[in-house]
Amino acid sequence: MAVDLTGRTVAVTAERRAEEQAELFRKRGAEVVVATTVHTVDLTGDAALRATTEAVIADPPDWVVATTGFGMRLWFEAADAWDLGDPLIRALGTSKVVARGPKAQSACRQRGLDVMWRAPGESMPEVVAWLGAQDAIAGASVVVQLFDPEDHPSTAELVAMAAQVTEVPVYRWRRPDDEDPVRDLAHRIARRDVDAVTFTSQPAVRFLLEVAAEEGVLDGLVAACNDGAVLPVCVGPVCAEPIAAAGIRTAVWPDPYRLVPMVKLAEERLAALGDDSSAIRRDESSTNRSPASFEVVDPQSADARAAMAAYFDELDARFPTGFDPGDARTGDDAALAPPGGAFVLARQGDRVVACGGVQTIGDDMGEIKRMWVAGDVRGQGLGRKLLAELEARSAALGHRLVRLDTNGELTEAIALYERSGYVEVERYNDNPYAQRFFEKPLP
Repeated sequence: MAVDLTGRTVAVTAERRAEEQAELFRKRGAEVVVATTVHTVDLTGDAALRATTEAVIADPPDWVVATTGFGMRLWFEAADAWDLGDPLIRALGTSKVVARGPKAQSACRQRGLDVMWRAPGESMPEVVAWLGAQDAIAGASVVVQLFDPEDHPSTAELVAMAAQVTEVPVYRWRRPDDEDPVRDLAHRIARRDVDAVTFTSQPAVRFLLEVAAEEGVLDGLVAACNDGAVLPVCVGPVCAEPIAAAGIRTAVWPDPYRLVPMVKLAEERLAALGDDSSAIRRDESSTNRSPASFEVVDPQSADARAAMAAYFDELDARFPTGFDPGDARTGDDAALAPPGGAFVLARQGDRVVACGGVQTIGDDMGEIKRMWVAGDVRGQGLGRKLLAELEARSAALGHRLVRLDTNGELTEAIALYERSGYVEVERYNDNPYAQRFFEKPLP
């Protein structure tokens, strides 16, 4: 019987074959969110690859390590375009070829190359261990087709055991040009707004986790996966390694490690959760997602004092040496009040969930202070909205430039400032807890 995923939401992070994967889920009734977290950069037009190809033809290696089918096909196609395809195949035909997985093996065999061994677990550590056990490896030359020149630690191990290692960089991965869908996905996972998220490569996982950390929602993302609200589905165990490294214990993958079995596994796991789990989970999370409203208040009011106390308590918990506000609990009140300042609270219903202030520190210059968002409502974009509100208040005070300082421990705040157009400047005050200083022109 066909699985019915009506009411389920599945996030797809792949670049290649993303629509094919999405359509498989849509046919089962699922809503699909495509948020490509990785972009593949084709390096076959680089002069370096042609020079490496010519060197391999001139001096064929003893061993060839084929790591991906996609990469090997790109290399062969590039060689064909340079009229070097046949010479390259003849050169590699004299080598002993090993493959990281079946796709790499298939790409080699399609060009007439014999593959003498394939890693059963499709991992580079297996390839390195197998080569290390070969008697002749110490005096051998090895060519390795790289699947990511910036993240290929296995080559260092090969260099240590072989006489010569030549890297063949055919493509590399980076974050996509448009990261807004990725940021939105990170927040949606943390809010439990999706039921499953699929990954077909390690970089797709790593880049999503990076973005989640920058957005300040990594802990929420990890918790959503670990408590069963969101199911992480990987194409294979190698793909799942960075998920495990992030502390997520619930990743699953199919056997065989392929796209269609991965989709089928996701369908089966989602169907097994029951019809009501998604709606119940969203009802539970929606209580912390009502719209926030902003208001300017007296910084000496009870609500303002309580919000700043929560802010100080968080700093004390996060800073390695703690945080002593000293006279900051009352000392900034006058500066954060009219006519030269403003203090803003954000409310969800009757609850204060964020605060921040702005003060005048020079001619046409303001400074943002005491910016805080309650931990359980982070991941909703409230920090960005609060920052924009404070900038608007600063501009209304006649400021043409706004500054702020922060501590290096507050990495999510730093990421927010940089994304919002702030540039780092030299220290401009004597705040003992401040380590990073930023400013931004106001329109």
